[in-house]
Amino acid sequence: MIWAAALALGAGALFAMTLTAHPGLGDAPESVAGIASVGVLHAPGYPSYVLAAKLFTLIEPFGPLALRVNLFSLVCAALTCGAAFLLGRRIGASRPGSAIAAIALATGGAFWFYANFAKHDAFSGLLMILAMYLLVDFSGRPTTARLCALAAVMGLEAGSSWSLGATLVPAILFALFHTRGRWRLTGLIAALGVGVAVIAALYGFVMLRAAADPTVNWGAATNLQRLIWLVTMRDFIGTAPQPGAAPTTSASASGARLAGVMQALLSQFGLVASLLAGWGAWIAARRRPGWAGPMAVALIFNLLAASLVIRVELLSPLGAQIVAEGPLFASLFVGVAFIALGATDLLERVGSTSFRTQFGLNPQRGSAALAAALTVAIIAPALALNRDTPAVEQQPLADRFATTMLNELPLKSVLIVWDAEASNPIIYRQLVLGERQDVAVIVGTGMPTAWYREQISHRLGLTIQPAGLPLPSIAHSLVNMAKELRQRGRPVYFEIPAARALGRYIGYRPIGLIAAFVDGTKHGSVGVSQGFRSEVADALRSGGLPGPEWSTFPNTTVRKTYTGALLEVAFDESQLGEYAAAQETLNLLLEIDPGNNEANADLRSLSSIPFK
Repeated sequence: MIWAAALALGAGALFAMTLTAHPGLGDAPESVAGIASVGVLHAPGYPSYVLAAKLFTLIEPFGPLALRVNLFSLVCAALTCGAAFLLGRRIGASRPGSAIAAIALATGGAFWFYANFAKHDAFSGLLMILAMYLLVDFSGRPTTARLCALAAVMGLEAGSSWSLGATLVPAILFALFHTRGRWRLTGLIAALGVGVAVIAALYGFVMLRAAADPTVNWGAATNLQRLIWLVTMRDFIGTAPQPGAAPTTSASASGARLAGVMQALLSQFGLVASLLAGWGAWIAARRRPGWAGPMAVALIFNLLAASLVIRVELLSPLGAQIVAEGPLFASLFVGVAFIALGATDLLERVGSTSFRTQFGLNPQRGSAALAAALTVAIIAPALALNRDTPAVEQQPLADRFATTMLNELPLKSVLIVWDAEASNPIIYRQLVLGERQDVAVIVGTGMPTAWYREQISHRLGLTIQPAGLPLPSIAHSLVNMAKELRQRGRPVYFEIPAARALGRYIGYRPIGLIAAFVDGTKHGSVGVSQGFRSEVADALRSGGLPGPEWSTFPNTTVRKTYTGALLEVAFDESQLGEYAAAQETLNLLLEIDPGNNEANADLRSLSSIPFK
């Protein structure tokens, strides 16, 4: 326990190097706002994470809320590293071998990233490694108490990341079958009761909070049907493909994704630790300890499940590593066990080899030297290469994005954004910091869902007509709503990507990162506001664009707001015949987003125009 505590403290000190007092982009602002309001986060709701994080922020009341939520992730990740050491000890690895495995886990770039990120991943990872420890413990000594403890942790995991927990279920079933005859049926029934009770309590809480309609209330799960839709993430079915959630399309695509997630797993550990894991897996296959079977099943099912849902082909290598890491926690912790076993075997071989004395080095010193060398070989490249991964969130990008948007809006505005992730930074500043609460934010892609239309209708005090998934139906619903709101004296604006997505159906006038809703038969951009170019330049300057931190997940999720504004600038310049300026704007855009197809196509079009 002393070793585990020391490793947890050391990992915490490492993670603190990149700890920030503001939320990152992606889901982080929603997490902070949801914890502030004890709300229901996006599907599947994450109730155990919200409750645990809320309790932590009450125990530790110092500093901004975003800092405390980030700190909760840090504490969870640090405890996971301590638990990784204990997992190594539980499978029979030595203290030095288990410590090397915990260090390999802590210094991985993506794990380090989630240690500072306001999202459920670090908490879900802590629950997962506790479940794996209890699974190994039960495999060796099956008792009712151990099985009930495992069921309780799995119940909590179901309230944080049920999809991750589900990948461990086949390993639990394997262990139950392998140890049949050593446990009683009454014990299994008791464990099932514990697990069901925990899950029922967590999602009963979701229904109670949904009925209270907190500011963050995804799914409005006030009845059983909507709760099922929330848990099964029905809201994401039929929407546009998003990185991290898409069905497999072919056998070749599945194979490529499996290779991609395995590459992400190996990149977490680095070369030395991966070789140790391979050696440990070989040792486990030869010795066949009781824990090896459940661990192997957990590894196989976790890799297969991750390869079905992670679209690595849509992501940069670093983005793929970060996105894949959370769904791969079970595989990650199996790797930790194999690293501990492999390092232990090597250290024992060196420590028991008598010929080492011929070189003036006794076996014990040789073993200690090898342990030090392995530790340095893992830490040195990890610190050099992986620190940049969590550092992408060190700048207050979400704060700058939301502040820029809010400053461009007049009083009592209604802002329509296209994706929920663009609304999260604004809602965070409204709910947590109390800024611009006069502004209402509407997510365009939420309009096809009945619960979201009902929620917006209630909060805006108007009736919104149903909208289907086809874009014309969404556009028709949004246009009618915008007209009614404006008749009631509320100015309506679109975030630039929303305006461009709906450009065939609405008229809009760009103003910085937003666009005013404009009447008339002409659709698309109908001219720009005075000072539009300088407004976009100011927004870029405030956001720190172009910059390397904008080139990877999750910062790319709102990058298209800035690049969309630049496309509008280039369009305006080309309309005025300022072709050289349009080329310069498009080249700037490609510095921010090198793969932007629209910018590349526009540049090719401009190249065919003779101008000086």
